[in-house]
Amino acid sequence: MPHKFDVKRKHILENPEREKWFPSADTLMELGIRQGMTVADIGCGTGYLSLPAARIVGRKGRVYAVDISREMLDEVEKKAEGKNYSITTVLSEENSIPLDDASVDYCLMTFLLHEVEDTGVFLEEIKRILKNPGTAGVIEWRKIESPMGPPIEDRISREEMEKIAAGAGFKVEKTLLLGKYHYGMMWLLR
Repeated sequence: MPHKFDVKRKHILENPEREKWFPSADTLMELGIRQGMTVADIGCGTGYLSLPAARIVGRKGRVYAVDISREMLDEVEKKAEGKNYSITTVLSEENSIPLDDASVDYCLMTFLLHEVEDTGVFLEEIKRILKNPGTAGVIEWRKIESPMGPPIEDRISREEMEKIAAGAGFKVEKTLLLGKYHYGMMWLLR
């Protein structure tokens, strides 16, 4: 079974240093999130990317912050409180996301695919909620030793990730190196 992030460690997701090595808004825009989009942040955690995504999509867009943990979604709701964001939290199961078919322009999956039990089944669910054409953004840990992150044996190399994308019917449009320890990919569904 893949390594899953322990909700009890959610405080590390709020480390202020994180913005230095992983700038949220810049990364989202590089991965193709734009004003007016409907975005599903799958595995949103405490909302590190959900809130910046909501700022980018603006009032004409919407962000669904999706997670399997009610505790994580509570954190997102606290952060969004009093802000004029179009953000909705959604409690989900791993392979059953309670969003309508073809309801989102963009699915964001950050530090998530290495935790998924069956990527083929999971990505079919992602394709179900994506409009066609649609875009998926993937951010993952490089398959190298680092002072943080999941065990190296659970990490997915960029080459492996390209094969996963192709096998699921996505075209890799762009690949980015994000600091020392991460990479990002923009996948297109057509």
